[in-house]
Amino acid sequence: MRRPERNVHQGYLHIIAVKEEYRNRGIGKALLNYSENIAYEMADKLFLVVADYNPAAKRFYERNGYQQVGEISNLYRPGVTEYLMVKDLKK
Repeated sequence: MRRPERNVHQGYLHIIAVKEEYRNRGIGKALLNYSENIAYEMADKLFLVVADYNPAAKRFYERNGYQQVGEISNLYRPGVTEYLMVKDLKK
């Protein structure tokens, strides 16, 4: 079986969610690491968006190496700005 070509724009993480009563147990970090390991096989970078009303999630991604590179207004909901975040998986 042939491996797919690397594509710097191929990695996009759509959703990670941990039920509130299970937070702060390392579950989110484990899910993120798992997703990054899969993306690493196909992409140099992993992108995601996080809503402006969820600053805790934004801080979580920043602590895990993601940087905000843009903003997208009204992407999923009117009046909500999504922060476009990226992590270089090859660092």
